[in-house]
Amino acid sequence: MKKISEFSKKFYQIDEASLQSSHNKLKLVANRSAFLKILNSVIDGIPAKSADPNYMNFLITINDEEKTILASDGAITIIHSLANDENPVLKSYEPGTIEIPARHFVSIISKLEGEEVILTQIENSFLNITDNYSNFNIKCSRGEEFPQLDIHFTSSHTFEIDGNDFLNLYNSTAFAVATRGPKKHFYGVKIGVNNNILEFVATDSYRLAQRKVAVENNEKFYFIAPVKALSLVAKYCEGKKVLISEDNNLASFKVDNLTVISRLYVGEFPNIDRIIPVSTPFVLNVDSKIFLNALDRVATILDAGKGQCVVLKCNEDEAELFARSEQVGNSADPLAGAEFEGNQFEISFNYSYVNDAIKALNSEKIHLCFASEGTAFLVKNDDPNNIQIVTPLRSSASN
Repeated sequence: MKKISEFSKKFYQIDEASLQSSHNKLKLVANRSAFLKILNSVIDGIPAKSADPNYMNFLITINDEEKTILASDGAITIIHSLANDENPVLKSYEPGTIEIPARHFVSIISKLEGEEVILTQIENSFLNITDNYSNFNIKCSRGEEFPQLDIHFTSSHTFEIDGNDFLNLYNSTAFAVATRGPKKHFYGVKIGVNNNILEFVATDSYRLAQRKVAVENNEKFYFIAPVKALSLVAKYCEGKKVLISEDNNLASFKVDNLTVISRLYVGEFPNIDRIIPVSTPFVLNVDSKIFLNALDRVATILDAGKGQCVVLKCNEDEAELFARSEQVGNSADPLAGAEFEGNQFEISFNYSYVNDAIKALNSEKIHLCFASEGTAFLVKNDDPNNIQIVTPLRSSASN
């Protein structure tokens, strides 16, 4: 190992004996690129800011039973195992546990050039980092100072799904969660299992997104997970398997050697069967790209964050979108090739909600199904397991 410079010894008041001592002090030698890849995934668990400075740190734990790097904001925790038989990360180690400033640590490891990185804990205050060329001594804390996390639980329900299915479920629903309001459970996605069907549902009270897939679990249960936790899983699950476990308060999502553990929300979601219109005598069948492009054009005059109202007018001969802004003016755009079933019809809706719903369906053809001008309507494709529900606006932009 490269020796600490005389300047570092003097500045940090470190003696050679402290560096050589291995009693209860963490030491490890790791493949730098593999180690960095793990750090870049775990750092997603570090909050932008925290009242507790410990949450700005990684917790590194190395012993014979556990070799992990952990990051948490107190509610959502990411744990990544360093034990990987297929692609070994650790080359050697001596047990110990430390806290280390996460963002500085990742930055240092990323800028080293050696194939190996060597970490050596010095007393309880510093960590020496070297690749046998560059040398850093950064402040660290004893791992025992990290807050006790509620991450150990006995699972009430466990099931596994394909990572691509998880990604589709997430992409079809997560955008519809609430970002404000008193109902905190609407900030999450309802994950339910019923008779071998897995369902994701999200709503902000003005729209609702639902998608289902088959799963090998004939139990009946549900829980509400924070959308942030699901976004972390979605980032790494493509082409892999996701093992999901939950009890009354916690859920874990395991993808290979990465585990996301999250507290759960408590609350009730609306009964979807009561929201879905029983009869929809008015149906617009249209190419999704044509609709989205027309929607984007008419909405150009709308002020972002203020007026989002667009009007759809249909009859047996044509369908057209309208928008109006008091500051800018009016806009109109016909829907080429659209087919409308029903008599003359007009409805106002939030531009962003319908835009998001159509994109989530990811289909060439879409169907907008209406019961009346004043009730929630469906945005769907030909897959009955993937639907979007949007509440109309009462104001009109076509006058």
